[in-house]
Amino acid sequence: MTIVTKWVDETQSIICHAYQVGWTLADFHAVVDLTYSMTMSVDQCVDTISDFTNSKTSPGQLISASRHIEQKLPPYPHISVVVNPPTFVQVIVDVMTRLGRTADKNPVTVRFARSLDEAYTIIQDYRAKVVRQVRS
Repeated sequence: MTIVTKWVDETQSIICHAYQVGWTLADFHAVVDLTYSMTMSVDQCVDTISDFTNSKTSPGQLISASRHIEQKLPPYPHISVVVNPPTFVQVIVDVMTRLGRTADKNPVTVRFARSLDEAYTIIQDYRAKVVRQVRS
C-alpha cells in the first residue's frame, strides 16, 4: 500500500499515515476505513498525523472522499495534523474542514505542520488545552 498507517505510541493514542509516491483514491478510502477501526478499537481519544513529506502529488478526485471521511469520524473531539501537504491537499483539507464545521458534524481540529516534530508538539499543545478546558 502506498499509505503506511501505524500507531506511533504504546498507548495507541496517535495514528500516523505516511503517504508515499503514487497513492490513489482507493488507497485513501482504505486508510479512512482502517483508521476508523483502529480508533474505535481503543477506549480513549485518538489523534492523527498525515505525513505527506514523501508525496508531493495527490489524486484529482480527492474531494469526492469528503462524505466517506465524515461518516468515519470518531464521535469525540480530536486533532488531525497534516505535515507537508501538496498545495491541492491543503486546499481540499481547508474546504472540507470549513464545510464540516459549518454543518456541526465535524469534531476535528485540523492543523498544518512542516515536520513530524512540529506535529507532535501541536498534538501535545492541543491535549494540554483540552485538559485545561475539561478541568475548568
